[in-house]
Amino acid sequence: MLTLFALVQAVHKARKGQCALLKWRPQVERLVQGEMIYAREETGVAEGFPTLPTTALALWPFLQLDDVPAGVLWAGLKIALAWWMLATCCRMAAGQGRTFPPWALVALLLLCGRVLLSDIAHGNVNMLVAALVVAAGRAWQLGRERSAGWWAGFAAVLKITPALFVAYFAWKRSPRALVHMLAAIVVFGVLLPMLVLGPGHHLELLGGWWRQMVEPYAAGAPLRIVQTEQTNQSLLGVLARVTSDVTAIRARPGVFDADVSIHVLALGPGTLQLIFRACALALLAFAALCACVPRARRGSADTLGELALVVLLMLFLSERSWKQHYVTLCIPVTYLLWTLVERGTRERAWRWSAAALACSGVLHGLSGSGILGERGSDYAEAWGAWFFGGLALFVACGLVVRRSQRLAG
Repeated sequence: MLTLFALVQAVHKARKGQCALLKWRPQVERLVQGEMIYAREETGVAEGFPTLPTTALALWPFLQLDDVPAGVLWAGLKIALAWWMLATCCRMAAGQGRTFPPWALVALLLLCGRVLLSDIAHGNVNMLVAALVVAAGRAWQLGRERSAGWWAGFAAVLKITPALFVAYFAWKRSPRALVHMLAAIVVFGVLLPMLVLGPGHHLELLGGWWRQMVEPYAAGAPLRIVQTEQTNQSLLGVLARVTSDVTAIRARPGVFDADVSIHVLALGPGTLQLIFRACALALLAFAALCACVPRARRGSADTLGELALVVLLMLFLSERSWKQHYVTLCIPVTYLLWTLVERGTRERAWRWSAAALACSGVLHGLSGSGILGERGSDYAEAWGAWFFGGLALFVACGLVVRRSQRLAG
């Protein structure tokens, strides 16, 4: 029933031209024709394609079809990946999916169904990236470090945030996974696109992408509305809206007559960047402290908890994390649900997991316009409902992993 509902949504979006895949058609066609598809808004041109040329080339076969067939085929692939991802997370936690009791499987669908269905309808590449990340985590859990590196490298080429696995593999002292991840980045991000686009054009595209996406973020450039509006649920977006006089919600006729700001402080850009970097370092330090599963015990469910820390950090530290990017919520949710199944009600881990899942259910599941209305849901997002729900899962996963490993010896 969920699959059929998702396909109906995909057909509806494709017919209206609202699928992200179809919106990218002009850029992908220009790419294949040898044109530049990247630009910064400061140049007077709308921001270009958001990811590396490899992503555009991966979408190109789908765009050989008309709008509706392309949208449905793309949605079908994402639906298959979503079910595979959920099943694999259950196997990582319990050894095999059938070990999960029915109530936990229902809870998993209830807590993650909204964002999965939203991303399928939206038509972005987030599900593909999330599935590659889960594949990397599963390979790492099974001791297949070479495969883990290649899956993580491919994910990092499609969207830059999985590059965080470089730090993870280094922290876990796995040169094999690290070398193979870097090799995958070179192969999928440089060599294969060069064969299709030509070396000169591809290098020009890589430079354009760097100037558009990485350079401003690394240099602490002034924030633009794409980073401050309420749909951005990253750490930077939430901090900017609360501590700076920036646009949090754009004016929309009939809903908001003018742009809305929710700031409680009016900090300068330099101070905001210092606070952001301090918070980012604190999150990284917490994850490093809790990612303590020895390689000899990485076949346990706690490896799924470590993977949850990595994927949530990817969302927090990105300059822009839309709601659809939260498709990886299934990883921490599965881990914490398994904690409820596996541990007794007297344990702290059970209480941490129950509290975090309840927080996620409220902030992620009940913050939509269907419950709060358009104005209410916009304000909830502006104050960081999705970010803080993810933060609750992040803290709980870290505490549970660390306590579990302490008890294990």
